[in-house]
Amino acid sequence: MNWSELVVVFVGYAFGNLQSAYLIGRIFGGIDIREHGSHNAGASNVTTIMGVHYGVVVGLVDILKGVFAVLVARWLYPGSPNLALLAGMMAILGHIFPFFMQFRRKRCCRFSRRYVRS
Repeated sequence: MNWSELVVVFVGYAFGNLQSAYLIGRIFGGIDIREHGSHNAGASNVTTIMGVHYGVVVGLVDILKGVFAVLVARWLYPGSPNLALLAGMMAILGHIFPFFMQFRRKRCCRFSRRYVRS
């Protein structure tokens, strides 16, 4: 593995680690979303507990973090589409196994479906 691959792995995983459901729950609701509803830090649980508007925001942020990971990889290494693919895959892994939540697995329906379609 060379330096460009390591950079892309780190960037993709870092974007995927952003836990929008947890942050929105803490900032706007003052709650740990994992302690309510389905106990999942995801858009569907945020929608159920906090409302549709917050759920939509979480869903959009989850999609955009994969998009941004790919865009950053394409910006850093414009002639390497495989590195952009690697960044997207690492964003999915960062989303499913977030470092800041002790690598606890979470569901990733919407996030990975959007990535695979693009």
